[in-house]
Amino acid sequence: MKLEVGMYEEIYKDIVGYEGYYQVSNLGNVKSLDRVVDHAINGPRKVKGRILTNYFYNLGYLTVTLTKRNKTKVITVEAFESLEHKL
Repeated sequence: MKLEVGMYEEIYKDIVGYEGYYQVSNLGNVKSLDRVVDHAINGPRKVKGRILTNYFYNLGYLTVTLTKRNKTKVITVEAFESLEHKL
């Protein structure tokens, strides 16, 4: 997906290990994708994708929390940005 933000074109790519769940952009934004989640009591439900909130955590690093199959992981956004330069 491509979005134009100011003078920059924002390009999203899948996050390795989280394909179909999350994407990161060349501007450092992380978004969740639309998907169906299986809820234990209410059954399957649709979850709409959104831009995730980045926050400062542990020594001032910009981080984001990702969840997949009930496992949560806090990832540094800078790590994504360095990977983006390699792509």
